[in-house]
Amino acid sequence: MSACTPLLGCPELAEVEILEQVGQGSTKSVYRGLWRGHQVALAALAEPSLRADFHHGLQMLRSLSPSEHVVQLVGFCGDVIVTEFHRRGDASAAADLVRTAGGAAAARLALRLCRSYAAALAFLHNSPVGRRVMCDSNDLQKTLQQWLLTADGRLVAADLDALPDASAGPVRCGRRPIEGEFAAPEQRWRHGREPPGYDEKTDVWKLAAVCEHFLSAAPDGEYLKLELHGIHKRCRSVPARLRPSAADMVEEYDRVVHGFSESEYVSPSMVSPTL
Repeated sequence: MSACTPLLGCPELAEVEILEQVGQGSTKSVYRGLWRGHQVALAALAEPSLRADFHHGLQMLRSLSPSEHVVQLVGFCGDVIVTEFHRRGDASAAADLVRTAGGAAAARLALRLCRSYAAALAFLHNSPVGRRVMCDSNDLQKTLQQWLLTADGRLVAADLDALPDASAGPVRCGRRPIEGEFAAPEQRWRHGREPPGYDEKTDVWKLAAVCEHFLSAAPDGEYLKLELHGIHKRCRSVPARLRPSAADMVEEYDRVVHGFSESEYVSPSMVSPTL
């Protein structure tokens, strides 16, 4: 749908035909729908006790749109949000897309995904509404589910229900202990202790693992991981202040991409349409 179309309200959204359910989370149920010939994604509140989180996500969509880094908001009404539909689904499908591309095209696409992810984080960390931190990202699978894969092989942020602002000081992602190596060291804490505070550099810690996940699906992935070893090691610096910014990572990924010859370039039209 055109980004110039006015946001749809309750009368227009009453016309949406639900085709199938495509997702289910703790906060909302997601459906593929049809509105006047256009495919849309309809998210409906599934848990009334999480209404505040649901509407925080809506407020973030409204505040951050329009942006190439955020899914396009189509309309809303009460406890329903309608956005652009992306048929490739969430970023869990990205590794399969890279494998399908094959050869040098796979490596190029994997790097494109890394860059796209870093650029979207850079946007959120320097957004019009503050330094936003991705909280629903305590493991790789959960992180990938927060992003949608576009037809031209980019990532756009889609689930913005937990996006606190670190502009005024450290934030905390929930009151439950966060464990595991995927989470940044400053996020991990144990029962009985005051939960730590942190900022957007937690996203940078995880960025390296997300990028390496994409690269691992490419035939030349190990070479590329070696090429990026130094900067990814900096992403995993235990003192958060020593990590690069997401914007720094965009520049680094650009450097590696430019190292490929012109013959190895993969255009959006070369991305398999079958997934």
